[in-house]
Amino acid sequence: MTTKTITITSVQHKVAKNFEDILDQLGGFGLFQLMILICLLIFEIPAAFVSFLPVFTGTHPGTWYCGNATDVEYSFTEICSCNETITVSSSSNNIESIVSEWNLVCEFGWVSDFITSMQMVGMLMGNLIACKLSDWYGRRYTFLGTAILMGLGQGLTALAFNPYAYAVTRFISGMGLSGNVGVAAAYAIEFQPTRWRQLCGSVGPWGEGVMILALMAYFIRPWRILTGLTTLPFLLLFIVFPLIPESPRWLIRNRKVSEAHKVLGYIAKINGKQNVDLDTLQQISDKEAALDMNENNPSTVKQFGYIDFFRDENLRYGTILQIIIMAATSITYYGISFNVKNMDGSPYVIVGLLGLSDSIGYPSALLICNKLGRRTSLALYMTIGALFLENFVSLVGEVVLGHLLESYILQLFEVWVLDLVVWVHL
Repeated sequence: MTTKTITITSVQHKVAKNFEDILDQLGGFGLFQLMILICLLIFEIPAAFVSFLPVFTGTHPGTWYCGNATDVEYSFTEICSCNETITVSSSSNNIESIVSEWNLVCEFGWVSDFITSMQMVGMLMGNLIACKLSDWYGRRYTFLGTAILMGLGQGLTALAFNPYAYAVTRFISGMGLSGNVGVAAAYAIEFQPTRWRQLCGSVGPWGEGVMILALMAYFIRPWRILTGLTTLPFLLLFIVFPLIPESPRWLIRNRKVSEAHKVLGYIAKINGKQNVDLDTLQQISDKEAALDMNENNPSTVKQFGYIDFFRDENLRYGTILQIIIMAATSITYYGISFNVKNMDGSPYVIVGLLGLSDSIGYPSALLICNKLGRRTSLALYMTIGALFLENFVSLVGEVVLGHLLESYILQLFEVWVLDLVVWVHL
């Protein structure tokens, strides 16, 4: 009986040579992994609300009144000849947007789109800052902070009293949005066995969030009420945050072995498995610490930065190409999305179709790129996307199909980049 126990223990120590082995011992993709995916990726729904909200809050009313005369209606371009106070006409389908409230037409017609650009600048800053914060202070609290920032910006948007305040709140929302989406994907990956990591960037309900927003905007026309209601999903933080632990991979890398052992015990309990031995975990931590040791200060862990992607000769060329590809794809994706308000047809239907294309494009990336490979799939779909955007006859069909292909490219690119990031850090 004693011999049998010793044999099992020795096999267990022999198998658990790295963190991936530990995850396999704790059940691989088990109930906990499913729970963490749901808890983290569910916030893609309010993130989609934040991202696409300017399409509806910045809508241009079709007709206007000049002065007190209500018997003559002027179009969006004709109203610029009016020298009196302008108001939205009663036949503008009850559109209440920042354009109608603050008269952002004529010489101020650029303001609405400029504010949307401010949101995009916030997204750039949030992505750069949040990733570093998650390396310094951990994934869990960075995820919490970015979610709060996103919800706070969205709530303050509903209370904005002028275009300047509105621009600041959209910048804040953008920072929280990109920071949260980026951190959530990496956060979820660190709990998943190797073969299941691709799910973290493929099964999120982003497209469903876009479709829900389009439906809400159709029935709720006042932009302040619509914006306020889109902040309610952030209350899920009170339910989700107590359920999600810190990343044990991050804890091990930062030599917090006891805390990592407690987290792994939590995972083991949910998955119905036995926790890994503390001594085994300490050995793995020591092995990884030797690889990540800071040469100038051996007691600290080496911190990787964005510049490391350019210092390494093997990474530099690929990094530059991926930046170019991501920039081109993002310009096309968001250019199509935010230009919906200037197109003929119902913006609610078009945005709903864009959400549908996202919900198809993202998961399909996982299936197709595993068959064709990252490189071939990316080249193929970028080519097809360019052909649709250039030559398709129907404008709405061009937008929806082009958006579908761009969604696929973005998702494929995210899977590719996540593979690269995991390889660099691990």
